[in-house]
Amino acid sequence: MHYLAFIGVLLVCLSANQLPENKAKTPKCSSPLGTIGQSWYHDCSKLTCFRTGRKAVWKETFANSRCCSHQRIEFQIGQSIGVTAEDGSHIIMTCKETDGLADIETNIQQTSDGHLNDTKEIK
Repeated sequence: MHYLAFIGVLLVCLSANQLPENKAKTPKCSSPLGTIGQSWYHDCSKLTCFRTGRKAVWKETFANSRCCSHQRIEFQIGQSIGVTAEDGSHIIMTCKETDGLADIETNIQQTSDGHLNDTKEIK
């Protein structure tokens, strides 16, 4: 009988030693609060929470699933970019979604007199 009690106490002691000791907490990003791997979008920026050593920081990248870039200017899906060429033709570039990514679609409008009517250039 004492033997069984001894084995019971031994098992309790062994299992207590195998419990995880105070593990270091996983770091979280702040302002806004986020966990490692979490992402959020703001306009044409994608912010992702990354671990750097003992800390976590937000890393900002270009959100190519939501925006196009033309001459280092960001355009959201649906926005148009109008350009007039030297020959008077009008080039209309529109930021559209293609296969989950933003892509620029280009259309060229030729005019016979070199003038454009009701065209708006977005900068």
